[in-house]
Amino acid sequence: EILLSMFKKFFENNKIKEINPLESKFDPKYHQAISTIKDAKQPDDTVSEVVQKGYLLNERVIKPALVVVIKNN
Repeated sequence: EILLSMFKKFFENNKIKEINPLESKFDPKYHQAISTIKDAKQPDDTVSEVVQKGYLLNERVIKPALVVVIKNN
């Protein structure tokens, strides 16, 4: 817990933000699709799983989030 709180404080002080796009629309500027799945319950281009979170530094992507995207077609 202490280490995690230190990392969060370091990120805040250095303007690093986490990208965690679960259940949001896929955006290639911030996300990197590593796989697709079919799910008729959800619309196309929705992020169904986040494999690795991404990070922004001063609003610029330094590491895109690795995601699994829904494609029903």
